[in-house]
Amino acid sequence: MVALITWFAWANWAAINPAGWLGRLHWGWALLALAASAGTLAGNAFNLMGSAPLRLRFGRTMAVQSTGTVARLVSPASVGGSAVNIAYLRRLGVRTSAAVTAVGISHVVQFVSTTLLLLVTLWLGNAPVHMGLPSGRYTAIVPLALLVAGTVALLILRRAPSVWARVEALVAEVRQSLATLLLHPRRAVLGFGGSVLISVALTVSLWAAAHAFGAPLGLGSALLILLLGSTAGGLIPVPGGIGAIDACLVAALTASGFGLAVAVPTVALFRLVTLWLHLPVGLAAGAVLRRRGWL
Repeated sequence: MVALITWFAWANWAAINPAGWLGRLHWGWALLALAASAGTLAGNAFNLMGSAPLRLRFGRTMAVQSTGTVARLVSPASVGGSAVNIAYLRRLGVRTSAAVTAVGISHVVQFVSTTLLLLVTLWLGNAPVHMGLPSGRYTAIVPLALLVAGTVALLILRRAPSVWARVEALVAEVRQSLATLLLHPRRAVLGFGGSVLISVALTVSLWAAAHAFGAPLGLGSALLILLLGSTAGGLIPVPGGIGAIDACLVAALTASGFGLAVAVPTVALFRLVTLWLHLPVGLAAGAVLRRRGWL
């Protein structure tokens, strides 16, 4: 992936022209992109607070999310951030299984909210979406194969009592966590609202980054590009999505009619304010949290 991006950048160096980026940059828009990126940490904190089996303090939980930004750079996808959240909940006395379940539910809530936002955006924008699914008898093969695979997995697990016991314990934790969310709708709203805040903050950040280089990108288009580009890039298991998410966002911007001279610096600024500039803050927050025994 890195080699491919390097070759792409070299082949289009004249169109990209990094030397002129600072001269074209509108600093007010860049600062807005940076300020909006802080909303992702608050959203992640609210998301975890809504799924955790105990009441969490917002400031401390937000600092944990900042620390998770550093962990994401050394692990694929969101594994690093999840590990930090699990360690945080365990320090607060939550059982390991319950902590894993809470973090898992927070990811499910985020996935559902992102999917709903994507569908609503496509519907409001009247964007034609072709799912590319086969028709006829081949369509029935997919659910049938999933059913067979699930049945085989269950049979194998039943023959391993120790593993089956862990699965049953995990299922029980999931039921308990879901029941807690249903009994406390305010926590469910908090978790869902935090997930929406993450998408909104990232959208505003990408929108402002585009305007920082003079691109007339609309908020609706920014949301659609973000959700499609980041989702596609997130499917490639590389630490922090480095390279994968960048390439997918550039491709989405160019497909929307923006040239490389705008798309590349826009994505570079977006990733700078939403990832790289969070690292020193995350390192400092992690040091404080470890010193106080919260991680």
